[in-house]
Amino acid sequence: MGTPASLISDLGLTTALVGAAPLVLFAFGIMYVLADLRHSRGGERDPLLGAQVALTLFMTIGFQLLLLSSGMALGQTLKGKVSSFDEKVNALNTTPAVASSGDDSKLAGVDSGTLALMATGGFTLLYAAVLYLLRVRRNSHGRVGRQAAGINAVVTGLGLLISLGSLLLMVFARLSGSSTLAWDNWLFQSGADDTLAFMLVYLFGNLLTLSVIMKKSAVDAADVAIEAAEIVEVAEVAEVVEVAEE
Repeated sequence: MGTPASLISDLGLTTALVGAAPLVLFAFGIMYVLADLRHSRGGERDPLLGAQVALTLFMTIGFQLLLLSSGMALGQTLKGKVSSFDEKVNALNTTPAVASSGDDSKLAGVDSGTLALMATGGFTLLYAAVLYLLRVRRNSHGRVGRQAAGINAVVTGLGLLISLGSLLLMVFARLSGSSTLAWDNWLFQSGADDTLAFMLVYLFGNLLTLSVIMKKSAVDAADVAIEAAEIVEVAEVAEVVEVAEE
């Protein structure tokens, strides 16, 4: 089984994103249809429902691109930090001109493609989040946002499980094999460092989305309790008025 980074490299990032796009669009399409049916049954249609779904879709795309590029960047950074000592030793045996030459497409060990992907995801997430918070959230219900967070929790959870499973598979293969490499050398030569980087990033993303869901659920529960208290209060007032009229 290849590491997440090697699979992305083999399949091509564009192919991977195009393959995942229909699933994301289908999930948000179902979310829109269910929300529209729910509002129709309640007799009150939300005019901003389409904007909510569209903006949460773009936030999801930006968030997932940011997680993906962060995992790639972390793996590349780890490799760069570990190999820095060897590079310094090799530089002592080279001419100054050769030693000073480097890869201009990299920044702190992260290649330009990863940086571009990270910037794209961050800008998409920020742009959609600002529009959602300023124009949509204050005038609409937060159920769509909670459902979008749930979709992201599922995606990050799957990424976490896949990365964890890949890492454990490589560790067990190392334990059952006859490799004489030290564990630190094995970690970077086997590609397990990339898998570990993706696992940590998706663990953070999963915890973040779950915290958003729990926070929104607590707010909704408080709103329901307030509405129930108001209904009871109105009923009590109506009862008092009826008694007074009699």
